[in-house]
Amino acid sequence: HPWVICQKYASKANLNKGLEHGVECIRISDTNLLDGVVPGMVGVHLHGNLSENLLQGVVYWADGAAVSGSAILDLSEGMPVNVGDFTEHVKVWSSALPKFYTWGVDAASWQDRGMLAKDALKCAMKYAKRGLDALVSEGYILEKAASKCAIKVAVTTDIIASASMVRGLRVAWATLIDQMGGDGDNTPLRIDAITSSVLYTEENP
Repeated sequence: HPWVICQKYASKANLNKGLEHGVECIRISDTNLLDGVVPGMVGVHLHGNLSENLLQGVVYWADGAAVSGSAILDLSEGMPVNVGDFTEHVKVWSSALPKFYTWGVDAASWQDRGMLAKDALKCAMKYAKRGLDALVSEGYILEKAASKCAIKVAVTTDIIASASMVRGLRVAWATLIDQMGGDGDNTPLRIDAITSSVLYTEENP
């Protein structure tokens, strides 16, 4: 998959300004912001409460267009008590929006709380395997289930260390798929690399 830059927006004015500057992907929690945006023009990544209303809003806006993006049910806090909630989310969102990533693991949240990158990747693989096992048990082909997964990692200004982490994640993912009996070399993973919150600064008025 190619590299794309994704920008988070909370207001229509800022979104329009981003579109004017050629933003490739947008991250939003309110589908009302999509009003006036041409479906397929940008990738749409949803966060927040991934409700049925949110799904209906995106489907209505897309109007049959092949829209790419994501609506990730995050497993970093563990599998839902009712595993069916997880598998149903993946099934419904993937059916309605075939080019969407629908589940994954937010390893960045662990890194931002002090976990080392190598440990975060190890935990991410453990939780990803649980997700894959649940989907395969529901009848999904392993590679199909894996194709809907995205893993989020936190990157810093240390470019070499961050690049090494991303490469390590790719190798770990391919190894996991191989160990589960799939084709790791040809089962890509969406990697969502975000700026580590430890780099954030507060702007004084």
